[in-house]
Amino acid sequence: MCPAPAKTSYSKIIRTAQHLLETQGLENLSMQMVASSLGIRAPSLYKHVENKSQLVKAVLEAMLVELGEALANAAQTHNLEDDLRAMMIAYRAFAHEHSTLYPLLYSRLSSEMQPDTKVSATAVAPLLETIEQWVDREQSLSAARIVVAFTHGFVHMELAGVFRLGGNVEEAFELGIESLIEVLHKFHSHKT
Repeated sequence: MCPAPAKTSYSKIIRTAQHLLETQGLENLSMQMVASSLGIRAPSLYKHVENKSQLVKAVLEAMLVELGEALANAAQTHNLEDDLRAMMIAYRAFAHEHSTLYPLLYSRLSSEMQPDTKVSATAVAPLLETIEQWVDREQSLSAARIVVAFTHGFVHMELAGVFRLGGNVEEAFELGIESLIEVLHKFHSHKT
């Protein structure tokens, strides 16, 4: 007798949970809701993930992998300035594409829901590798933090709708990118 075919897969569970997190929110997400959306019973879901915390962690880690891929795909010119610009634009686009879930990546969640540090490091590796071509290795993490802090801060404020004083938000983002490139040139002048 053959075993019953699997009614779902881990990747389908994660995609479904991500969709439900985006539409229903973290507080409303339940294992039963995910199971129902997949057309399975909750006990079948527990064969793949232990609990809601592990499920949320898996969704956030999948998002970080996607972010890392977006950054790597953006950095294709081998021109440091162009690659940095492209990565910052890709980061912003990623945040807009996942505007409901993006804030969870930087939220104080329970430790069980926090993405693994290695996954987070892999997500920003393309950015760090690009910056390391400009900056001493000892300063590259600081430089990368400056870039991420600006980009995240800008996007976070943009998504929250707090840029209400007028002006062109797109131009402001581009000015921020150019300003950061100037800052990295200052780091670079200390490298040589």
